[in-house]
Amino acid sequence: IGILLFQDAALVPLLFVVRGLSKRDGRQDAATGLRRFSTAGQIMVALTVFTGAINTALILGQLPLSWSQPYQGLLAAKICLVGGMISIALVNRNIIAPRIESDVRPATHLLLYTTTVELVLGGGALVLVNIFGTFDPV
Repeated sequence: IGILLFQDAALVPLLFVVRGLSKRDGRQDAATGLRRFSTAGQIMVALTVFTGAINTALILGQLPLSWSQPYQGLLAAKICLVGGMISIALVNRNIIAPRIESDVRPATHLLLYTTTVELVLGGGALVLVNIFGTFDPV
């Protein structure tokens, strides 16, 4: 939970960094901050996926395939939300961020939108963790 919470909470200040991209005088600093966040974000995502896989292996000993069990169904939903966050982050890093230099305003608005969606998905994953953590895993 801790890594996911930290990762989701880090998206809030990122929104302010992205907003700085639209300001001519702060654009270079915002672009530097965005690159640094992206690197740190990749490390945090890798840790989240790694620790999640370890927890799943230790608790279930298998993939959460029995959706009739509330724990496993909610865990599978959380995995889908985290997968969505990773997909959006990849689009942000590889498609949207490179467009910022040539097309600042539309790319900045799109990055604000996708980062907000990531924040919502992360919040949903945190809610699911808090819920399924109260159920018996099997």
